[in-house]
Amino acid sequence: MVDEMNLKGRIMVEILKKGWITRKELLEKFGVAKSTLSYVISELKNEKKVKISKRVKGRGRPEEIISMNPNAWKTIGVKIGREAVVGVLMDASLKELDTSFEMIPHRMRNEHGSKELLRKVIDKLPKDGVVGIGLSVSGIVKNGIVVESPILNLKGVDFRKDIEGFGVSEVMGDIRSLAIYEVMKYGGDDFLVVNYGLGIGAGLYRKGKFSYLPIGHAVVEENGEECYCGKRGCLETVASDYANLKSFTNGNFTIKEFVEYEHEKYYEKLKELWKLSKEEREDIRKHYEKSIKYLGSVLGNLSFLLSPKKIVLYGEGTSTWMSRMLEERIKKVFDEKARVVYRKELDAFEKGAAYSVTIAAIKRGVIS
Repeated sequence: MVDEMNLKGRIMVEILKKGWITRKELLEKFGVAKSTLSYVISELKNEKKVKISKRVKGRGRPEEIISMNPNAWKTIGVKIGREAVVGVLMDASLKELDTSFEMIPHRMRNEHGSKELLRKVIDKLPKDGVVGIGLSVSGIVKNGIVVESPILNLKGVDFRKDIEGFGVSEVMGDIRSLAIYEVMKYGGDDFLVVNYGLGIGAGLYRKGKFSYLPIGHAVVEENGEECYCGKRGCLETVASDYANLKSFTNGNFTIKEFVEYEHEKYYEKLKELWKLSKEEREDIRKHYEKSIKYLGSVLGNLSFLLSPKKIVLYGEGTSTWMSRMLEERIKKVFDEKARVVYRKELDAFEKGAAYSVTIAAIKRGVIS
């Protein structure tokens, strides 16, 4: 996407990724003449899209520091997830300005309920100066259509009309929005991104292209528990938040019951488990052993086949020690070069969607 832009657009995206950058760094990145770069920077400054400040570094002339003007435009990112619809308003420097959310009761986990709550979340956010809105949805999304989302009870749902009227609009899968967030915040062009929770999703980002990998519904236990997707023995039945909580509470509920009534019946206990797991307690770790074994095996196979430079782990129920144990499992069984990186951010989905629509607006000339 970025490679298809003109120089002006690519410079803006580079500034967004870095936060701020010097002329020297831009020259090294794009390999253009100083005069060409000076012309583009002057144009961006005159249009009030960038700010230029001076930085004294040792002796000699001060360096020019180029950053985005936060008042140049705004974008909105929204996530429709398992528990809630969450929206975030961001300025041109990709700083959060405002948020809104609506919890999703089980009776509204359907097309009508999702669209109603989406409208409520968008209506709460200021629209002045907004050039685009990006929507991230749990499930498989192709060409803006939610092909399937068993966890949200959605199939063949088109949200595009629900976010029209905000300039540029995009609908994407939640794992793709995570990958975009990872690229914009941390960099990298070759990695597996994993979202771990009740659902387990993964995707491969390589050289600007993203591929969704639905590992949560890979069958790992023949004749195992029936999953909410209809198959038996899916990874999510043995290696998700559901499996960890069931071990922690010694419960006799099924994954179908957990999916249906997670927030109403099980959420408080799940929050307790998440809090305890962050303390790296041995008595808590044992409830994750089976999950790490199965998830590590699946990620190990993917690492063996795809050889990513890193595996990035997101999710509220994840932790530093969990990522470390996953890495040890992968290295022991499959790949000595595997590297698992843990990310703490819980708003990466909606921010990734906002990043994506910002880039799209630049590419399409809405921001030019």
